[in-house]
Amino acid sequence: MKYFKLFLLVAAVAFFGSCSDDKETQNTNKDVVVEMESPTFSAKEGAGAVKVPIKVTGKTNGNVYVTLAVKEGRVNPAKEDVHYYVTDKTITISDEVGYVEYRAVDDKEINDDRTFEFEIVEAKGATIGAQKSCIVTIEDNDKNPYDRLQGKWQLTGKDQDGKTVSWNVT
Repeated sequence: MKYFKLFLLVAAVAFFGSCSDDKETQNTNKDVVVEMESPTFSAKEGAGAVKVPIKVTGKTNGNVYVTLAVKEGRVNPAKEDVHYYVTDKTITISDEVGYVEYRAVDDKEINDDRTFEFEIVEAKGATIGAQKSCIVTIEDNDKNPYDRLQGKWQLTGKDQDGKTVSWNVT
């Protein structure tokens, strides 16, 4: 009886494991072009996760896989893993628009805007269009006094009995 139950368990695992049909297919249609949506893009330093659009033109029958390279900008260059972090440099696009995501480091110091560049270096399932790069500007948010006040702070004060109280505010 033990062997029969063990056999049923193995058969059930094999049955459920073989039911998956999650294969991603690569586009095979011709005349599909992938390129950056715009030659320039900008966002504030404290914006959090920022998505830079990549567009696909033409009728697709599968996914388009895009590999990007990141270069320092020519004017006040931003350094990867110092001034910003890229989530992933290989993007899978299943619709007309995909996104490469980065997060800028908010250094809390007044400085000039920093730049870097995304460049499409490889595309599987499409050809690379004329607009293959995008210059990204990380706008310094510390020059504006209202932007400097944004963030998480600890507010301290006195209650009606004169005791010191504090709490976190955003």
